[in-house]
Amino acid sequence: MNFGLLMTLKFMGTKMKVLLSIISFLCVVVVSAQVSINTLTPSTSAMLHLEAQNFETITFGGYLMPVVTNDQQLAIPVSTSDARDEGLMVYVSDDRIQKYCWDVYDSTSNVWRSINCNTVLTSNENPQAPAIALIKTGLYNDTNNDSAAQVGETITYTFRVFNTGNVALDNISLSDPLLGGVIAGPASGDVDGDNVLDLNELWTYTATYTVTAIDVSRGFVVNQATVTGDDPTNVQVSDLSDNSSQNGNSPTVVALPEDVPPICDTVIYTEDFSAYTLNTGRNRRTNSGDYPAGVSWTIDDTGTDAFGQDNDYAYTNASEEFEIDNTDGPVILTFAPVDISGFATVCFSVDIRGIGDLEYNTTKHGQEGTTADNENDYINVEYSTNGGATFNLVRNFNGFGNANHTIIAQFADGTVTVENLSGTSLVIRISGQTWAADESYFYDNIIVQGGN
Repeated sequence: MNFGLLMTLKFMGTKMKVLLSIISFLCVVVVSAQVSINTLTPSTSAMLHLEAQNFETITFGGYLMPVVTNDQQLAIPVSTSDARDEGLMVYVSDDRIQKYCWDVYDSTSNVWRSINCNTVLTSNENPQAPAIALIKTGLYNDTNNDSAAQVGETITYTFRVFNTGNVALDNISLSDPLLGGVIAGPASGDVDGDNVLDLNELWTYTATYTVTAIDVSRGFVVNQATVTGDDPTNVQVSDLSDNSSQNGNSPTVVALPEDVPPICDTVIYTEDFSAYTLNTGRNRRTNSGDYPAGVSWTIDDTGTDAFGQDNDYAYTNASEEFEIDNTDGPVILTFAPVDISGFATVCFSVDIRGIGDLEYNTTKHGQEGTTADNENDYINVEYSTNGGATFNLVRNFNGFGNANHTIIAQFADGTVTVENLSGTSLVIRISGQTWAADESYFYDNIIVQGGN
């Protein structure tokens, strides 16, 4: 057996040191413990220091354990393959992390365990108060810059871990169930690279989340992360994340912009019949006022005057409206094509009102415009896009019409609106008829708008 023994003796104030080094014979069996100083054979970890003291009146002795810092303890080459270093003891005294503990090595779990820690405080010491805080923020990434969240787009989360206590913390673990559990890191902040969250350090982690269909439908993503750490006595501290405060515990909510359809907010075309000479239009089947040279619309009254009375009217009146009276057949007002290219959505509206004993007989629908009709009063609002020859009828506006007409019979006033159009051009036409001199319809404020 090869061992050494260092003994320090004091007698009557005289100190003597004796160093015995005994080298055994060649035929010895090496055991799993060694007690010499500054040798690594046979154990790579054990060192024994014995000291005895004696004074005149009191005899006492003690075992002085090796004193190491936390980093030195981590550097001790303990065996992880067998139990040869089971029970190895050191005293960790480290002002940097404020750890003052008697540690014993547990070879079963391959960890150092603190058996006893010095908690006796002097007047200059503060009690250990470990604490940790976590702030989690999220930034939605609009990949295609359309201001609307889609499945597959991402949120970048940033986690900031603070040491809010008065002792260093190790074994830091950050987890977030939304992101699959433990998050690797930190990406930055461990200034000295020792995996210990020191008092002056701020650790930062980042992670990316992919937006799902449920998230888009809900309109937001909400979640909370957790951080844990151990103080020098292996007491664990933890914190739930907050969106902005080290002292709060509110979940982080990231709003997802909705896929809001464009609205019509840009006027493209208007006609309010205010810029023409009074009675511009067709008066008793004759052009009058500024018609047709001074207007941006056309009148087709070829189907009127079914009774040959030659008393139909379709013109601008003193109230700056377009008026039809006693047409005895349909008068068709068609507006010039409007350029709607460059807009994602297009809308148009027409103000309409009626006066007199307006009526409608459904049995005469097939006879409208003929002498067999003579009572069906109605308005049709139609439109065509992209230069198409086929016009689309706005049917039964707000219940005031039917399947064949936009408005039928009596109608006080209202605005017919058509939305969600698109294309390169838009043509609007309005047709209507009445059968008596005291029955009239009026059109005004034809407005075309676009939006993106």
